[in-house]
Amino acid sequence: MQTTVLRSNANTMMQIKDPGEARRIIRAGSYSVGPSLGLMLGGIPAVLVAGLIVKSLPLTALRWLVVAVVAYAASAMLRSARSERTSAARDVESSSSVALR
Repeated sequence: MQTTVLRSNANTMMQIKDPGEARRIIRAGSYSVGPSLGLMLGGIPAVLVAGLIVKSLPLTALRWLVVAVVAYAASAMLRSARSERTSAARDVESSSSVALR
């Protein structure tokens, strides 16, 4: 089963590397320029911060910074999952009430 997953990931990566395939994806509207541009431009100061500030932090402070970032990411994912679950439950309730009428 893992070999199938690895093969499908490899195929996806090969499709992205192919310039013709990339053009097709962009023309089809499956590619958002805004988020890509934001990630690219946000990466420049992030590399500078990592290289200049984080490098000089004491190891204990760096560990706590990592713990804080992981805790924040986990709470954001849990909030997102909870809101998706409640909106899905509302959708099911509204569709079942429409079907009963």
